[in-house]
Amino acid sequence: MMIYLISFLSPFISIFNFIIQIMLVRYFGLSEILDIYFLSLSLPVLFSQTIHAGFSYGIMPMLAQSDENSSKIYSNQIFLVFCIGVSLIFLIATLFVDIQLNFYSKFNSLNLDDFKIVFILAWFYGALTVVLAALGTIFIAEKKYFQGILLPFSPQLGLLILLLFGSQLSVSWLLLSLIIGAIAGVIFSLKGIYIYLNSIFDLKLSFEIFKPYLIKILYAGIGSSIFGSYLFIDSLLAIQFGTGSLTALGYSQRIVIGFGNIAILGIFTVAIPELMESLRERRWLGFRKKYLSLIKKALLFSLILSIFILLFINFFIEFFFISSNFSQSDADSLSNIVKYMLPGMVAMLATAINGKALYCLKDFKIISIFIGFAWPAIYSFFIIYFRDLSLISFGIAYSISWIIIFLVTFSYIFMKISVEINKDKQLKI
Repeated sequence: MMIYLISFLSPFISIFNFIIQIMLVRYFGLSEILDIYFLSLSLPVLFSQTIHAGFSYGIMPMLAQSDENSSKIYSNQIFLVFCIGVSLIFLIATLFVDIQLNFYSKFNSLNLDDFKIVFILAWFYGALTVVLAALGTIFIAEKKYFQGILLPFSPQLGLLILLLFGSQLSVSWLLLSLIIGAIAGVIFSLKGIYIYLNSIFDLKLSFEIFKPYLIKILYAGIGSSIFGSYLFIDSLLAIQFGTGSLTALGYSQRIVIGFGNIAILGIFTVAIPELMESLRERRWLGFRKKYLSLIKKALLFSLILSIFILLFINFFIEFFFISSNFSQSDADSLSNIVKYMLPGMVAMLATAINGKALYCLKDFKIISIFIGFAWPAIYSFFIIYFRDLSLISFGIAYSISWIIIFLVTFSYIFMKISVEINKDKQLKI
């Protein structure tokens, strides 16, 4: 039932995001300003998304397993302290922005020195998104699904307010609005985690306490980095196709991910709590049944959605995006990229469910490392291979890489579950 309730909510979340993206593109178009915006966010968002995925895939099963109240409080307190430490690393990264700008300058002709403050603000925003991700993970592990889902969207609310009421917008103000929205989200979440903050300073901390969290996040983060590594690859390879190329890819990714959330947000959110119920009692047959049920729903919903997008994406982009700053040729280019990404979208959404099941298992380290390096390698290879097709090469590479990774992860998970079922059968004999 919860899957369908959250799935009912997800279109409204996606509409909210689309409104923001439409306002951005109508205001700025495919311009250098938005190229700088997306470029400044590429590394902080890549790292924060990877950490968020590590929380979601690696830490949530640990938190969801804690039944006793005292154990739950302790686990969440350790997790919060760990997250604060991680967010501080993002703040330290602001000291090395000059190195980052020099690196990016080798791959594009943008005058980045004039936007140093933008890149610094982006790292501050990344630090706050780590905190929001941690709070959202705790809420979902406690089955407070709506709080966990809505919390990460608080920065977007800050951006929306700026776009509605701001004047003479600059890229710096775009980043500041995201930061203000994120701070508001953290403040409004404090009541929900007060029980964990109450005695957090009484903890006796040592490396051994953080070791299980670090190991889980490390391997889950490497594996789940496939959901964000395109940000860095696009930031290096897209600029060569001219001004606005990175923005076009950024919007195509947001359309695919935004619509994709409509298809599987409900399934994605409840996957680990439901799967862990079977594992607590080693009911591997029940685990396989639930896993296959989730995969079937994800594939069905995302396939239906991809057909809908294929039929109406031209109308959608022309109706909402075209303005004095966004031409018909821009709309056609964006539509074509999205169409080539659709097979990859279906595979990507199903792979997200595979990830939930994968990190409920014990043997996930080798496969995490493999997919973490394989996806960006495959994606980069096919972008370069099809580079004569301009930005279309990114859409083709996106689909090929996700289809391969889905087949690999599905085969691995199914094999591991079958091994555990056979072990249980032998024990009964």
